[in-house]
Amino acid sequence: MYHLYLESVAQGKKPASFQKYAAIFGQEYNLSFHRPKKDQCVECANFESLGENHPEKEALAEKQQLHIARKESSREAHKQDLATALEDESHVVVTMDLQSVLQNFIHMICDAGIHPAMINQSAKN
Repeated sequence: MYHLYLESVAQGKKPASFQKYAAIFGQEYNLSFHRPKKDQCVECANFESLGENHPEKEALAEKQQLHIARKESSREAHKQDLATALEDESHVVVTMDLQSVLQNFIHMICDAGIHPAMINQSAKN
């Protein structure tokens, strides 16, 4: 992020040092930047956990290839969205981990007396 800050500083202005930059974000705003951990999705983890000689591995290989293609397509769409946001200030790209958000949603609908399976069933109809 500091490198992006350096690029955005107007010509002729002296940028703040990295220490000052880190102090402002870390102490004054209580923000921190980190590189996200490389999590593996459940589908990929399940496929890779099957042994080479597992009877289902070959049958699931085509499904896994389709899954990887969808994942790569999603990443490419995200890159294009980021490029658009950099060129046009009216576009914003927000990236978040939906796992906790979806978990809260599931608790909310369960509290309302709706079972998640009912939602899946109505979506199929």
